Amino acid sequence: MDFKKSRILIAGLGLIGGSAAKALRKNGFCSIYAYDRDKSAIDSAVSEGIINDGYLKLAGDIEKFDFVLCCLSPVFVAPLYKSASPYLKDGGVFAEVGGIKTVMIKELEDSMKPGHELLSLHPMAGSEKKGYKHSSADMFAGSVLVITQAEKAGANAYAWADVLKEALGFGKMKKLSPQEHDEIIAKVSHIPHVVALAVKAMNNGTDNELYAGGSYKSATRVAQINSALWAGLMKDNKENLISSIEELQAQLERLKKTVDISSTEELEGLLNKMSGQE
Repeated sequence: MDFKKSRILIAGLGLIGGSAAKALRKNGFCSIYAYDRDKSAIDSAVSEGIINDGYLKLAGDIEKFDFVLCCLSPVFVAPLYKSASPYLKDGGVFAEVGGIKTVMIKELEDSMKPGHELLSLHPMAGSEKKGYKHSSADMFAGSVLVITQAEKAGANAYAWADVLKEALGFGKMKKLSPQEHDEIIAKVSHIPHVVALAVKAMNNGTDNELYAGGSYKSATRVAQINSALWAGLMKDNKENLISSIEELQAQLERLKKTVDISSTEELEGLLNKMSGQE
């Protein structure tokens, strides 16, 4: 199969979807279409030659696709499959890139039609910025692509995973169970946002940020979140997130006690351990 001639639909032409479209076009894929409610994003992508055409809704006489890449917020993924499934060929692959997998995969697999395959991915790349205007063909270069196991994933889905890894420039591809994925993501993605929010909240309503240097700005960069998106991610992964917050609290308590009652040398040793230098 010549994947570069496949008909591809990208749903959600924002930061991730736009970057995927740009990388695919850059690598010679010739039949890329997009679905988005933002007409300006579609118009920009068409005028730049990134997509062939775009749709504000999926309805009517649309030629079927080989591959659908859903880059929408998690709450819209299952409804998107329902809307897109009539336009997905038999043997076609529906891919999603949401940040939580256990709930998402179950919801999709319960609704998928025979003949369709599911590809559940999580590109470990992104930005606090959003929208097509911030997308880049190099967004994924060198980063890790996580593929999560799903019963409805077959040979076609795994073939597309390999294609995306190469075309989008990922450095590695790792396979995890949905449960493993959600536990890890709570620690390496959700907790940094929780910490950033906590630090930001400590200084809200003050003029403290006038005196902030690079460390404060780095620590609070990801506090500028899409609240609706992150509320959904946190609730869907609440057990893992709560467990991770409790682990964080234990580490903070350990540091607090050492600062309070231990010597400078003991504190230095703990700092080295916590930072991974020892």
